[in-house]
Amino acid sequence: MKVLTGTIFLVLIAILGTGSKTTARSGKAILPTATCFCKISYNDLTNQKSASGVCLDLTGAVNKTYTGINPQKDANQTDCNTKCTAAAASHTGSQSMASCACAAGKPSGTVVRAWSAVGVREYKSAQQIGILTNQPQVSQTTCTCPPTWASNTTHANGGVTTDGKCKKLACSSISITPLPANGTQLGNWGFTWGNSLIAWGTSANGGAPNCVTSVISGAVCKF
Repeated sequence: MKVLTGTIFLVLIAILGTGSKTTARSGKAILPTATCFCKISYNDLTNQKSASGVCLDLTGAVNKTYTGINPQKDANQTDCNTKCTAAAASHTGSQSMASCACAAGKPSGTVVRAWSAVGVREYKSAQQIGILTNQPQVSQTTCTCPPTWASNTTHANGGVTTDGKCKKLACSSISITPLPANGTQLGNWGFTWGNSLIAWGTSANGGAPNCVTSVISGAVCKF
């Protein structure tokens, strides 16, 4: 009887023990997770929940996921921001980041920086990458009339014409009474001046100006 009782007791222990482990496995809670996002942007992402104007995504470089009852808590936000700042530090002053902002048409004075966010929380500023200088190329076009044609603006033969027009005396003895007012246009051909007819220069009559464009200062895109 004692042997039987002992045997039953051992069987009960085995059954209860097995059942307890199974319950522990099946009842284990799956805690939520949140990713630490880190992105370099030329836009101000303050309090934004989605990132725009992203030049470089450093989320993979940070490689941090938080797990817990509240993975998006402020402490994790701060930790993520610290990690994002460290990951972005090597890109400070990066020409590729400046070029990204210039390509998007961002003006001089635009601040490019890294931004961090945990899960779906708002983005917070992290490492500053640089303050953009974006200056377009400055060019100047100079138009000069042919040697036997006068500039419409300086009236000198072969002179620089700022309005792109060259002129030449075609006739100086028109006899019309009364004479038309000076500057009376004759279609696209020319105009009157006193008793003279002045022709506009064109490519057909050899009076078109020669225009040359030169670069005064090249485009600048930098931090």
